[in-house]
Amino acid sequence: SVLIHPDKAWARRLHADQPDVYRDDNHKPEMAIALTPFRALCGFRSVLIHPDKAWARRLHADQPDVYRDDNHKPEMAIALTPFRALCGFRPAEEINGLLSALTGVCPEVERCLGPASVRTEEELRALFMRLMSLEQATVTLLIEALVKDERTPLRDLLHSIHVHFPHDRGALCIYLLHYFELREGEALFLQPLTPHAYLSGDCIECMALSDNVVRAGLTPKPVDLPALQAMTSYRFSSKADYLVAPRVVTDFNRLYLPPGVHDFAVHHLKVTSSHSEAIPRDGRTRILLVVKSVVTITHLDSSEEFPTGSAVLLLPHRDFTLSTSVLEGAEVFVAF
Repeated sequence: SVLIHPDKAWARRLHADQPDVYRDDNHKPEMAIALTPFRALCGFRSVLIHPDKAWARRLHADQPDVYRDDNHKPEMAIALTPFRALCGFRPAEEINGLLSALTGVCPEVERCLGPASVRTEEELRALFMRLMSLEQATVTLLIEALVKDERTPLRDLLHSIHVHFPHDRGALCIYLLHYFELREGEALFLQPLTPHAYLSGDCIECMALSDNVVRAGLTPKPVDLPALQAMTSYRFSSKADYLVAPRVVTDFNRLYLPPGVHDFAVHHLKVTSSHSEAIPRDGRTRILLVVKSVVTITHLDSSEEFPTGSAVLLLPHRDFTLSTSVLEGAEVFVAF
């Protein structure tokens, strides 16, 4: 993650300028915006959920050592490359169809998870928790049987996850959660209380200020089953519920706005040798990440070049100009 922590002097200055964003004047808290190029070593990130504000306050009060703040953590992921992810529960008919097909391959599926007749959110909750609570020996038996049989639906996807996380119950979440294959520039909004996982590819991830995570699988880290059961939103959904279409501001500027959340937004800016972009002086702190080529950032009479991979804090109450001398142009993401 590309995260920036202020020192004491900057913490006092930021808190004085924007007390609603920087809520204290200490040097320890993270910045309110995390702009993250995701490159997991194995290509995967846990099946997990993030709390909403009400749950964050409750978890922090009950387990402050585990849930270290009381804020929610909505996230948005913007694909930089072909990007695969899981997010949100499928419609009931899709889940039932997949469970029925799995039972045809391995009758143990119905014995372990129940019949393919999920109709209500309460029945979905029961199914999800049965999966999360299975004995490990049973999970191993199910996954080995399904991976070996060519009739298994989504077998290639199951196998690719199994290679990295052998016999992990999280792999079976592919039959409950939507599977996304995003192209470059497409985006997902990861709503609070919604199970999700990153499977492969690179993305820009922008989120609210929080470290709160409740994990369900595909991870060596602890899984909090009681919190998972209580918090998860067991809502049947469509893929369209999570996709974020950028607003085209100009041919060089696309704006990603997460629905219903005002904690952050992200610009995708392109500059060329004949076109520059201005960052206005509007009191907002921004984080800029260079994802292609070399960008020149100018403030007043001072200019500096930043190559691909550079993360730059753009301070409030200052205006900046982005440009490049590279013929093929340059690209940046700017979160605010």
